[in-house]
Amino acid sequence: GAGSDLDLFYSTMSLKGSGGAPNFKASAPAFLNSNAATDSGDDHNVRIACATPGNYVAVWESNEDLGGTAGVDDDIFYSVRKSPSDWTAPATLNSSATTDSAVEDDLAPEIAYSNGNFVCLWRSNWDAADFGSDFDIFFAWSDDLGDSWNPIHALCGSFETESKNDQRPRIAVYFDEMMAVWSIGEDEIRAAKSTDSGVSWTDYFLVEPPLKSGDRTLVRRTPSIATDGDQWVVAWSESNNTSGGDRDIQSSTSSDFGSSWRDLRYFADNAATDLEDDLSPVVVTDGDGEWMTLWFSTEDLDGAGIDSDIFLVWGGQIFANGFESANTLGWSSTAP
Repeated sequence: GAGSDLDLFYSTMSLKGSGGAPNFKASAPAFLNSNAATDSGDDHNVRIACATPGNYVAVWESNEDLGGTAGVDDDIFYSVRKSPSDWTAPATLNSSATTDSAVEDDLAPEIAYSNGNFVCLWRSNWDAADFGSDFDIFFAWSDDLGDSWNPIHALCGSFETESKNDQRPRIAVYFDEMMAVWSIGEDEIRAAKSTDSGVSWTDYFLVEPPLKSGDRTLVRRTPSIATDGDQWVVAWSESNNTSGGDRDIQSSTSSDFGSSWRDLRYFADNAATDLEDDLSPVVVTDGDGEWMTLWFSTEDLDGAGIDSDIFLVWGGQIFANGFESANTLGWSSTAP
């Protein structure tokens, strides 16, 4: 009875089984957006973050008009779950939702939690602040576990004087330090930093590791970022003149909170010889020396076929063992 529009579902899982054994059985799917039976807008691109145990905030984009109050453009919606309560009714997060025009869209949200603040970033072509009709990165934060949100702000002041389209952001957190990354156009990875749990941010800077002689970048997109507090690792999908023209997963690492970046490194050991695009990487760490990067590709590795499959590499901290410099990351061979 939810209609033909796109709605959000969720399922929970407890790792605490009887007798201390892990329990990997997920609950039955249920609606996250409690208005699923009555809304008509499409809800998608959902992200979720957790504060204290049992306190969650989900954010997503939707063109639901909430009874005519939000318009037919895409806005950022959110819902809060404080166990054992269920998810709260969907509400608009961006304070511009009731006043922006039908062609001003808020898209691709990201959310993170840091020292009492939930912070949400997204891309928008909202022009009320004289930032032009291009897409820029905006943000808002909540200091009451998602119950209310501060007004919308542009992440970087220099957006006002440029016209490039900023793509979807991703965030990594280490205590009150946060770094956001995103791509623009075709060939740049940008980043900005916060040292106060996302309340204020630096202007953007480039994640710009040095290119080797003769290298030329053609496309850089969909960056992901993770940190263990010492190293900040950014991975993205890239095509250049040294990897056969297809898109492969590149990475670079900073050990000084983004002030400098080490040489580029391919994650896939077959990057120079594979033929298919490697897309949308996700890099994660357990904060204790183990790292993993996943992406999807139609590469027929080890007989995987030409459909889209998930590939991964994993690694730990390596010191002076034949990589470009000490304190880099060593990675496994690519595996489906």
